[in-house]
Amino acid sequence: METQCHDVVFLMETRLKESDTKAKSILTCGPLSNLHMIDCSMSNGHRSIGLAIVWNDVVKIDFLQSNKMLIGMCITTSNLNISWYATRIYGYPYFSKKHLTCEAIRDLSLNRSTSKWLIFGDFNLMLNNSEKLGEII
Repeated sequence: METQCHDVVFLMETRLKESDTKAKSILTCGPLSNLHMIDCSMSNGHRSIGLAIVWNDVVKIDFLQSNKMLIGMCITTSNLNISWYATRIYGYPYFSKKHLTCEAIRDLSLNRSTSKWLIFGDFNLMLNNSEKLGEII
């Protein structure tokens, strides 16, 4: 029986810090041996959301930017030599800061207008619970 594995996996809400000694062994497995993690520790000692990406050696990833809100990268498949941009977003969950998520997406799009680009994640752009699918009003 042949097993298949994804080339790239994105994780959010890891609540891990880079200093966590078990972080790499928790997040990587099998061929997914490469890890880029956004430290989610906050200045007050609490843990925030946290983003991570794990990938195998079939792809090459050049990180363009990363912070607690996003991971921006250029991904190149080694077997086809095709490059494209990907941005993993975790939008601001607080209503008063949702406009900052939209501004970040707009600013990112200005730099990606002619390139292949995938933007995905949890944009947190719902204004109220009635916008959830299946919600009874």
